[in-house]
Amino acid sequence: MQTVGAEQSSLKVSIKEKKFTHQQSEKIVLSKVEFEVLANELTVITGPSGCGKSTLLNIIAGLDDQFSGSVSRPSYAIDSIPISYVFQDPTLLPWETIERNITLVNPSLETDQAALDKLLASLGLTGTKNKYPRKLSLGMARRVALARAFSAQAPVLLLDEPFVSLDELTAETLRKLLLQQLQQRQMMAVFVTHNLREALFLADRLIILGDTPTSVVENIAFEAGTRGRALEQVESLRNQLIQDYAWILG
Repeated sequence: MQTVGAEQSSLKVSIKEKKFTHQQSEKIVLSKVEFEVLANELTVITGPSGCGKSTLLNIIAGLDDQFSGSVSRPSYAIDSIPISYVFQDPTLLPWETIERNITLVNPSLETDQAALDKLLASLGLTGTKNKYPRKLSLGMARRVALARAFSAQAPVLLLDEPFVSLDELTAETLRKLLLQQLQQRQMMAVFVTHNLREALFLADRLIILGDTPTSVVENIAFEAGTRGRALEQVESLRNQLIQDYAWILG
């Protein structure tokens, strides 16, 4: 089940159990997964492949309500979108222009071209609004997916490995753009990745999940203002975590 909290500024996740049923067998995927995402916080979830990270994000998004527990979201206006979701695939409509892919989420931008142009420019997409997705590189398509998510002006942003399969230079550029956008908009985000370096570069809070049935094995809150860490600091933190959790991250 899923509940929405009244007049709260954080996202609270309390999943007692999530299981999948196939034929006559059941598999428990998530068990006792509890954490809180604070206002303006970027929480990164990592763990081994197949441990249920995407399943967890789908539960938070409200796409999967077949679980025992609750998800309590921040307060939001009744006519607004409570959550924006950026998937692994950009999921753009190929028959629509970039402008239409964005304004379908936020129709007010159809008549506020200045705001649309500003949004596109902030993500390095100037001059693309009349193009179609097939004309864009994967990196540019992922920028459009971010622009669409931000256009919704939701209080919570969910990102499921949004930079996977990109070359490292492009991924690094998009990580920095993401941090800039989150800082400007003062919104909370939950970011799923199997890339520990990416996780440590981005995170205000790091949630490490164990193998299935998955639970939280570590919840690390970093010092405020340390997003976008230098490579040396990322490597130092990574080495320490791999040493402590080699059975998960090694």
